[in-house]
Amino acid sequence: MRMLRQRLGSHLLTVSVVWLGAVACPSPQVDPVETGPVASDASPHVDAGVQSPDTGARRDLGIAIEDSGLSRDVSSVPVDASFAVDTGSALDAGPERPDSGLSRDTGPEVVDDLDALLDRWFADYNQGQSTDYLEDEGRHFVDGDAQAQDLPEHQYYENVSYGPFNRNRLDFWQPVSAEPTPVAVFIHGGGFVSGERQSLRQTGALRRLLSAGIGVATISYRWAFRGPRAALAAQIPNGSGDNQDTNGVRLDYILRDCARSIQYLRFRSADWNLDPNKVAVWGSSAGAGCALWTASVPDLAQEGHSDPVLQQSSRVQVVGHNYGQVTYAFQRWPALLGFDRDWLLNQLGNKQTSLTHLSVEDFTGTPLGRDLSTVLDYYQHLDASDPPMITVNNSVDLAQASITNASQVLHHVRGHYALFERCQGVGMTCAIRSRARNEGFEQDIVAFVIQRLADD
Repeated sequence: MRMLRQRLGSHLLTVSVVWLGAVACPSPQVDPVETGPVASDASPHVDAGVQSPDTGARRDLGIAIEDSGLSRDVSSVPVDASFAVDTGSALDAGPERPDSGLSRDTGPEVVDDLDALLDRWFADYNQGQSTDYLEDEGRHFVDGDAQAQDLPEHQYYENVSYGPFNRNRLDFWQPVSAEPTPVAVFIHGGGFVSGERQSLRQTGALRRLLSAGIGVATISYRWAFRGPRAALAAQIPNGSGDNQDTNGVRLDYILRDCARSIQYLRFRSADWNLDPNKVAVWGSSAGAGCALWTASVPDLAQEGHSDPVLQQSSRVQVVGHNYGQVTYAFQRWPALLGFDRDWLLNQLGNKQTSLTHLSVEDFTGTPLGRDLSTVLDYYQHLDASDPPMITVNNSVDLAQASITNASQVLHHVRGHYALFERCQGVGMTCAIRSRARNEGFEQDIVAFVIQRLADD
């Protein structure tokens, strides 16, 4: 029996904001480690835990790949016209709040059985699907991954199906070990409409984790819709997700896919020599949200389910949140980021609808929308039973009047401050790495994962 948790009720607002960059506003890229605060005039970079073991120095490989692990200045990324509306005039809309004054209006405290809500919400998650995907174990390379350089001895599994849909795929690097090994799972970013799981190869994380005797998996997941019209016209929220324009999937089911990958790895633990009690997950941007949602919800295991994967635990032992969002309960964003509500909506427009299949008004003004908001609200889900968390963002804390594109809002460092404060407030073990705040851990995400898996 999963325990019941105390939750805050959804704080209803008449306007809401959206989340995340689409193709024209991609997620920032994973970057070599920042072992301390970055100079205030530096470009915003993403630190996903890639570090030189000798010097910790920044490495610029000169390649730009979605969420690849490489430096990228997101300040010049154009705003996608599908969700940016008159950003020139929006800069003067509404009162500006101080950079450091983050309002924490989280609404009245109520008791909510999140566990029961999730059971009900995902009752049809696997409806009509067979277990034939379990026969698709991809390709196995006993001599390791020929496309990755300088890796310790390992075996490599490519394009393995972890679920029934075409995009439920993962790659896995298995270290050579006489004993079961921990495993760390990477989830790529890209606005839920782009990005590639293979981008992990472009970072040092893979080598560092394998050198520490930790298996590594990287996953793909179903796409969301790229635009709001198709999302509002969607007949079902839980489709195939093969195409961002014709069959996108609602955000809650994408998050559920990410959790399913954890369950699949536990299902394969004996075959792949994994320790099911030592599982980490981390990601960048959209992947960071997937990781933190998976880490914060109650265990999604369903005893006796016809699919043996879904019988497995979805809980993890450590989580990394790299340049992600503060929550997908979008109505919280104005208070948690300290920005004007109308200005945020004007900046980000229809992306919320693309992800939720609901208008802004219906997301906050209908029972369906309010329940969906509760399901998506990993900020609120966090409690003392959740695993150690590190959140990383080295962007400048830009004031509202200094923001020039949606990516700067979507990856704003104030969301990380809010998550860190929430984490501390509920009694979790937590760390933050940013320009202004560095608490709880002195290194990067990969080092945090390695240390926490070794400690457990």
